[in-house]
Amino acid sequence: MTGETDLITLLNNLSPSLDQQDYVFCTVAEGLYGDLAELSPLAAFVEAEGLTLVLPKSTADSAGMAYQGSFKYITLNLGVVGSIFLSWLVTLPAGAGLSILFFFGFKAAFGQ
Repeated sequence: MTGETDLITLLNNLSPSLDQQDYVFCTVAEGLYGDLAELSPLAAFVEAEGLTLVLPKSTADSAGMAYQGSFKYITLNLGVVGSIFLSWLVTLPAGAGLSILFFFGFKAAFGQ
């Protein structure tokens, strides 16, 4: 399989999908990674302000957690990412091989 290299084709085939659920960012002061795992956050990360959780808005509301604003997320077709990765995977060894050939070719031609 050959990876797609045309940027316009790649962008046209991203197939974005908008999740209909609302999500919020909630910060727990002095929280540690793993705290509130029972809420099944979409993401959790520790910042200077504390533990930040990305939760469905309905979960945050049920837990009485404070937040400002709600957001949605977009999922992109990973097949496109696979094509990009495959293109990179195929061309990287070829480029490395050519670099090695040129190196030894120059070394043989100019001595050292």
